[in-house]
Amino acid sequence: MAMRRNSNWKRNDRDRRQQIFTLFIEKLSEKLHWQGLWHASRRHVDVSDAFIARKRDERGRRFGFVRFGKRIDAERAIERLNGFVLYGSRIRVSMAGFKPRQAFWRKVGHRLWIPKGVGIKGGMQQ
Repeated sequence: MAMRRNSNWKRNDRDRRQQIFTLFIEKLSEKLHWQGLWHASRRHVDVSDAFIARKRDERGRRFGFVRFGKRIDAERAIERLNGFVLYGSRIRVSMAGFKPRQAFWRKVGHRLWIPKGVGIKGGMQQ
């Protein structure tokens, strides 16, 4: 007997991705590994994933992300983990937000610098 495949598998996968809530965690200790961040978060709510970035923020401090499947879990984690001390460092937790790059359009002197191949709507340049 052949197994029947769900015809909505692509839509269901997209819906699942839209239901992921990510927290941004700042001021992480040098000693902390991603598994430690995952376990510290897991003590309070159900965690999907944890990640510590290699790069640093503008002050040279480490930061990371923790993902949750439910908004209520993410909000509960913010309440419980914000100000929590991990390996001697008091962490700050907030909901992650996507910020697009602002450096795409740059002002050069008094003129606007426009990258090659990019047109401006409204008839100024095509």
